[in-house]
Amino acid sequence: MKRLRRQILGLLGLAAGMAPAWAARDFTPQAGTWVIDAELDGKPGRGLAIDVQGNTVVLQVYGYEADGAATFYMASGQMEGDSAVLPLQKFKGGTALGGAAQDAELAENVGNVRLQFANGVQGSIQLPGEPAYAMRRFIFNPRGDQSVSRRQRFALAELDAERRPVGLWNLEVYGAGRLTLERQTPAEYWYFVCPPANEHGTVECSGEMPAETSTKKARLSYQQHLYDLSALMEVDGEPARRMTGAYLDTSTPRTMPSSGDQIWFSGFQGGYGAQRIPEPGTWIVRDEKTGKPGRGFSLDVQFDQALLQIFNYRPDGRATFHMGSGAFANSKAQIALKTYQGGRYLGGPWQSASEASDAGLTTISFDRIDSHKNMNEGSIRLPQEPLRVIERFELQPTRPDLASLMGDWIFTTSNNGQKQFVVALNVIKGNVVSNAAGDFQCEFAQLLTDTVVDCNTMPADAERALRLSFPFSYQGRSMNGYNNIAFRVRDRFGNLSGVGPLIKP
Repeated sequence: MKRLRRQILGLLGLAAGMAPAWAARDFTPQAGTWVIDAELDGKPGRGLAIDVQGNTVVLQVYGYEADGAATFYMASGQMEGDSAVLPLQKFKGGTALGGAAQDAELAENVGNVRLQFANGVQGSIQLPGEPAYAMRRFIFNPRGDQSVSRRQRFALAELDAERRPVGLWNLEVYGAGRLTLERQTPAEYWYFVCPPANEHGTVECSGEMPAETSTKKARLSYQQHLYDLSALMEVDGEPARRMTGAYLDTSTPRTMPSSGDQIWFSGFQGGYGAQRIPEPGTWIVRDEKTGKPGRGFSLDVQFDQALLQIFNYRPDGRATFHMGSGAFANSKAQIALKTYQGGRYLGGPWQSASEASDAGLTTISFDRIDSHKNMNEGSIRLPQEPLRVIERFELQPTRPDLASLMGDWIFTTSNNGQKQFVVALNVIKGNVVSNAAGDFQCEFAQLLTDTVVDCNTMPADAERALRLSFPFSYQGRSMNGYNNIAFRVRDRFGNLSGVGPLIKP
């Protein structure tokens, strides 16, 4: 396993443990499908799949050859702050749909691609032979099938002036423009009334403390970008409070097995609509991991809709891609894959593509019956292929590398009374990672079907020690119920989670 990880990291041009020499980002680019603004015309065309973990970025470009044939390119490497200049590469000879598994090989380097991110959902891209174009996260299903009366819940981390977490808030959005904002430690509760979002996607709310003696007034401005939320709270006579957070839904999936263990989800969005929603980004077939180039998937589930792009090869060895979308329900989706032709090629003139043919039906599923913790794996049945296990692609070392747990965290637990811990995990000693004081430590624990994270408080007095156990998440977000949350606010490089401050028009 260690040798395989080194091979993968070598393929990405990344040295394990590399520390950045540049300023940390104020956001994390959302993993999933991105588009070039000028090319979004409602017709098939080019697209981008972007995945960022820590300071490592992987970009896949699906486009076309000069003869109209569909193809794809890939770039990977380290970001420098909020930008990256990477070699864009083309491959050949890998696995085709329904074909035998085989490694691909580098066909050619086509030049450098330049990425620049303004925040977690906007940026620019310059492909070889082309000028820079604005790009943005492709949000095709912003709220899912939610009625006006459906309640939405978010966990919000408040940041201080140095952008470090100071506490966690619970935000509940109700129908008819009402929401509440509450924290347990120290106790504070606000009630807000909100009009619909303006044309820039910002909701401006006015609120007050629901106490007869209170005269405090506040304004809350927030923006929702799929599962991420950015907010700014301004209370009369106080400094503004910046918050970053994520969607959470505490409903327990009906398809999960019943047991005495508590149900945790890796990724706050794991419980939406009583189903398991996988983290968006790059996925691979588990038994095709050889440390060499091959095929991969960009999976983007937005509430009750799924978009799947497959970067693979033709029987003659030429690179190609397949794409399709479908309804996501009961933790699975059936997707009719399509092939495309005739779109824009690198450095070529603008032109839309068209569907070329049907490639068959694909099923993806995340309703594992042997586990209710791991949201980083699922299964896929591709046309003319058997059922296979897929897993989230590891761009940098994760389990069991303790460095993957480093960063600034907020933990809340209802065990032994409601408690909250704001912890900087920055010391590795033996098989645990802890804060500088050594009174809060975490380690990886291997269960029968999952690798989970076990954390313990180490009180110096007679106070009862607390234990938190939660599933590993690439995003550093796990929850069990509304009051048991593990939320990494800054990663080990100092990058903030979420899409950044409120985006101004």
